[in-house]
Amino acid sequence: MKIAFLSTRSSLDPFRIGGSNNYARRVANEVQASHGHCSFYLYGAPQKERRLLPSGVTVDYLRDLRAALHQIAEARPDIVISWQFYSRDNLVFLRFRRAFHRRIRFVHVYLSHTPNWIKRGLKYWLNRPYCHKTVAISPRLQRSLRRHGVASELVLPPVPREYFLDPSSKRMDPPYTVTYLGRVDSDRGVDRLISALQWDDLTNSGSFRVKVYGLNNPLSPGADKLLGYLRSCDGIEYREATYEAGQSDPDTGALSAFRETDILLLPFRDLSQTVDTPLTLLEGMASLCIPVFGDVPNMTQINGCSKFSLKQGSIASALGGIELADLVAERKRLAARSSELAFDTQSVVQRLLA
Repeated sequence: MKIAFLSTRSSLDPFRIGGSNNYARRVANEVQASHGHCSFYLYGAPQKERRLLPSGVTVDYLRDLRAALHQIAEARPDIVISWQFYSRDNLVFLRFRRAFHRRIRFVHVYLSHTPNWIKRGLKYWLNRPYCHKTVAISPRLQRSLRRHGVASELVLPPVPREYFLDPSSKRMDPPYTVTYLGRVDSDRGVDRLISALQWDDLTNSGSFRVKVYGLNNPLSPGADKLLGYLRSCDGIEYREATYEAGQSDPDTGALSAFRETDILLLPFRDLSQTVDTPLTLLEGMASLCIPVFGDVPNMTQINGCSKFSLKQGSIASALGGIELADLVAERKRLAARSSELAFDTQSVVQRLLA
């Protein structure tokens, strides 16, 4: 079986770290290992270039959509998984689907929520014709598609099996490791994180060990100030992460971080700057890291009911008075919930390609 990913380069690049990039790279590597051959066709690049992932997946960077579609027509894949397009290109791709829908199975994946109702409806309308399968990666996206008359399948982002832990494998004794992994900007709620770091019981009591793995976002207003505080704070272990996946396995470092983590801070204000089901949430659930987050669409529905919530207050209030029994009970609940949702990479790929 031959699978092709098609998207703008700005929305998808398997050589970079991030929700959509990790999603596609994991699916592509699984396809390459178990189902056949996978290729990426990413347009909007300054020049034509071909690279190879360590798994052997080919990544073609092309100048425009027509060049990408020309290569796909020559490659004759069995399935094209489409991601994101510039608005001016939607009709071009619709005509391509019409011409090839008897030879190629087209699957479109919706990863992010479009707030504007008119733009959202137009996008759904243009992507629907000659599309054999529509995939939503969150309950909110699936509901939105349904309201516009588009049937879709809910397929959560994939997490490698190596992330999934048994409750007995997690450490029981304090200090408990509290971790934040992600971009350093206000949209991710890093200002909430900094407020929590000023809570003495979190940084100075000996009950918690705080680790921050920060991705610098130079385009975010105020990011430099937030980074400066995190780098200089004595109560935390701060590590600078990078967007570049390079030729190494980017999951190696993340696996270690999640395995060491007892409590995972996810202080999102909303999901406007990330995929609609954050991969960090699923990775944390699989690794039995207790996620602490606020009232954000999708996240409560996916994680399920938990006493560790920001709905009623701050990070400090969510973690105050934590007991070992709470951790043990929550880890067991997370293991059962992760098994129920079945978002391991193999299961996700099977549903995506079915």
